[in-house]
Parts: sequence; C-alpha cells; structure tokens
Amino acid sequence: MRPLPPSIVLAIASLAVASPARVAGLELRYLYDLATLTGQIRLNGLILSYDPAANELFATGSGTVRVFNATGVETYSFGTTDDEMGFVGAVAALEDGDLVLLTYRESQFSVVRANFRGEPQERINLTGVPPEFSGEFRPTAIAYANGKIYLADQPNMRVLLVDQRGTSLASYDLASMLDVADKRQDLGLSGFNVDKEGNLLFTIAPLFKAYVVSPGGEVRSFGTPGSAPGKFNIAAGIAADGAGHLFVVDALKCAVLAFDRDFKFLGEFGYRGRGPGRLISPRGVAVGDGKVFVSQNGGRGVTVYQLRE
Repeated sequence: MRPLPPSIVLAIASLAVASPARVAGLELRYLYDLATLTGQIRLNGLILSYDPAANELFATGSGTVRVFNATGVETYSFGTTDDEMGFVGAVAALEDGDLVLLTYRESQFSVVRANFRGEPQERINLTGVPPEFSGEFRPTAIAYANGKIYLADQPNMRVLLVDQRGTSLASYDLASMLDVADKRQDLGLSGFNVDKEGNLLFTIAPLFKAYVVSPGGEVRSFGTPGSAPGKFNIAAGIAADGAGHLFVVDALKCAVLAFDRDFKFLGEFGYRGRGPGRLISPRGVAVGDGKVFVSQNGGRGVTVYQLRE
C-alpha cells in the first residue's frame, strides 16, 4: 500500500449499522459515504475507477482526482493545471503504480502517463489509429486491463484499444456491431467499463440493456424495460468484480442491480432516499476489495457497500 502523507491522521468516523441486503448468494452491507478531512463529499456524478493493486479508489470530477485508500480515507488529490496537458477527465491505474490520465484542453484530448501522485510524465501519442477513429474520435472514458489501455468515445459508441506506448491494437465500432449505426447519436453508451479478462462492459439506456463484448468481438446482452426487480428503467454505470458478478446502476430506480456471469439476476440494493445506504440518481459504479462504490447526484458523492459471497 502506498504510504500516507504525514498530515493524514484522521480516518472516516464510523460505519453505519444498516441491515445487510441478501442478494442470492451475496451479502451487501452499507458502510459509509466517502468523505475528506473536511467532511462528506458533496459533488455530483463523479467518475469512479479502482486500482486492485493498491486497493485505492479514484473519484474524478471537475478536473480533480480524489484518491481513497482501503479504509475510505482520502490519501491525496490532484488535478493538472498544465496548460498543455489540460484538465483531467478520467484516470486508470497501471500495475507499476503509474497512472494514465485522459485529459482535455479545449476540443482536444490527450492520454498522459503520470506518476502515482498525478504528476504528468509524458504524453502517450496514439499511432496506427484506424481512419474512422482518427477524425471524430473523442474519448470520454478510459480503462486499463492486462497491459492494455481502453479509450471509449461514449456518444459515438466507439472504443480504441492501445498498448502503453499508444500503438493501436484493436478498435470496436459498437454501433455497427449492434447494427444501430444509423442511431448512434441517439443512443450512445450510458456506462462503460472493462473487466479483468478484457471484456468491454457497457450500457445503452434507450435500449434498456447492458452488454458484454469479448476481446474477439462476441456480443452478449441482457436486460428488459420495466420497474420490477431485475428490469431496467435507465441503465447507467456498470462494473464487474473478480468473480464475474456484474453490477448495473439504474439511475431512475436509484438502485444497483446484481447479475452473475451468465446474466442471471441475483437481486438489487440501494433505492431512493437520503438515509444511510440510500441513493439519489446514481450514475457510476466501481468494484474492488470486497466493496461496491456508487457515485450519485443530489450532492451525495460516493456511497460504499461491503460485498461478501
């Protein structure tokens, strides 16, 4: 685990005592809402990513990245003010502790390698990019798995896969793969992630579905519209744990739906409200170290649940 700065001596005060939720072989218990030394995070729609090597959560919003350790303590934060690099939109962690940052400056994006404190080291120049990706491609999400960097242009439903030097390895025009290329601007990817096996995970809210695309391009999907348990109203963030369980956020239902690797519905938790463990318009989700992290709107920041099999 990375050492804490000397000034960090205060942990999150207490764990809630909310009753655990049973989810078909899983047990989830509300732990706490993430906070800094000055109090609970009140930011909206934070983008979440998890570093399994260091057991750290990255919560990104408004150009600032906040880093929390396994006990929910904010260890540090950063946000580049470099005029050339731009502001940080999303982050993913490499095995060696370095980070890859997706940054923006005006209408241009950059992929930047940084040290573990977010200090830019070098720009990763993309090479060998397919022509259809070189012009209008503007990624809004970044992920990392098995030595590969994944860049997703969610509005245009395209994903580019590069190595750590920026060399293009594969590309996925998801709209064409789903035979909805003529509707890509009306659909888009509501949530995007990558699991440990390199499968692309994403949701498309207008279709009421979540998708898993293998590295070889095999497309699988699940989901039906409705308010009953296991059905989607507005599918948003998606993430997978190490056992292959899938967690999909429903922004309208204000719940997180859990499925096994075969898409069997296991249960859901959260639900609308401002009490402990309740959610307000949740958007993003990350899973790691036996925890499920959910970002929200309504000034709720990030809510954390303990996950046990």
